[in-house]
Amino acid sequence: MAKYKTFADFSKAKGLDSEHFPFARAGLNVYRAIRFVFMLAIALLIASVVLHVAGNALSKVSFTFPQLSTNPQSDDFTSRFLANLGKEFGFSNPQVEVEGFSSPSLNIGSLIVGFSRLILFISKLIINLEIALIVLYIALVLLRWHNWERHVFSCDRESIKIEHEIKRRNNYAKRLSNIREAISKARSGENSEPTLDQLAEEESLNALNSMRVYVNERDNAYTESVERNYRIEIVNPTNTLASQKLNTNLNDFENMASNATGGKVNFSSKTLSSDHLKIAYMDSIEVVNPYMIVDTTDHTEYCAYCIPLNLFASVEEKIEAAKQKNSQWINETSKVLDLVFPSTDVGARRISVNASGSVAIFKYELPKKLNVQNPSSIEDKIKGWTQTDDCSVTISAGKLVVSMRMPVKMPIDTATVFRDAFGIEDTAAHIAA
Repeated sequence: MAKYKTFADFSKAKGLDSEHFPFARAGLNVYRAIRFVFMLAIALLIASVVLHVAGNALSKVSFTFPQLSTNPQSDDFTSRFLANLGKEFGFSNPQVEVEGFSSPSLNIGSLIVGFSRLILFISKLIINLEIALIVLYIALVLLRWHNWERHVFSCDRESIKIEHEIKRRNNYAKRLSNIREAISKARSGENSEPTLDQLAEEESLNALNSMRVYVNERDNAYTESVERNYRIEIVNPTNTLASQKLNTNLNDFENMASNATGGKVNFSSKTLSSDHLKIAYMDSIEVVNPYMIVDTTDHTEYCAYCIPLNLFASVEEKIEAAKQKNSQWINETSKVLDLVFPSTDVGARRISVNASGSVAIFKYELPKKLNVQNPSSIEDKIKGWTQTDDCSVTISAGKLVVSMRMPVKMPIDTATVFRDAFGIEDTAAHIAA
């Protein structure tokens, strides 16, 4: 990562887009496994301690079996089985013998303590698995850092928190359990089968209960800001009726999901992937960059022609405000184009966005079999989608390039222009001469 000065250089070299976070999904899955295995290990350890205490308390309690023959040559299978069992678990002696019969007894406390030791052994194996998962997660965190992700652990924790809150508010697990119980009852009846509507509802609720939330933080490749990206993914059922049920259950989902984050995130309307297999809700917020270097130098020096630079009005705040507005406009416009293109006959996929001066350039990859004869028709559609007239579309080498003028004109910092033109060191040398 050291050879790349900015994420823009890194993303261009690696071919990353705004939605591609290498190793993020694997890292989140391992983090989920760590949480599950940890809770399982704790539960087994508690069970082992409780059983051990109970076993010691019941150490004087024995269970006496009915009188059975202990003759090794006995044809009684039960007798032979209990005799072998006694050797393994230690039946108490002496045995009461009555005319060739004996009554073996089993110490209940010893049996419970033995079972607690078995659980303790299993918990130790699970703890070793937990350690292995933690090592794997650390390795994945390092790989994600290498790919410019930030605050990996807090993002993974937030993704699980949001996912849990969305599912809790909608009771997906309970509703899925109820519909499966109804289907089971329908199948258990004579000459009865569950309805297609019930099966479709089950598949729809299963898709919702299996949704995944991803939270990732990284530099914006086109601006100087740092963004935290939120994405909810739901697998769209291939069954038509189930897909319709899912769409019904997703009514006003974006508002509900936004509320589940406490209003921190404002999810967009649902986006359907080009293959119609996934439904996504996305948003991104700008976060404070703790590594931002603030220039505290007093720039009241003079240029080569002895013009006091402090005579020029500072426009740094205006420039920063313009950058933020244009950055927000680029993100919103990208989402609009990404949302609309896959649902049209164009089917283009965005591969890059660049901001140059006052113009934003959106580059899309066209399907290989698509032959666009009239780019102006696409241009008219984009103007309608984005409600702007300042737009041009060109097609070159299978790429569709959309150029749009950004809404906020960037102010010119005259003092900075002078410094860049003459340089501070050159100025000092000129004055000294």
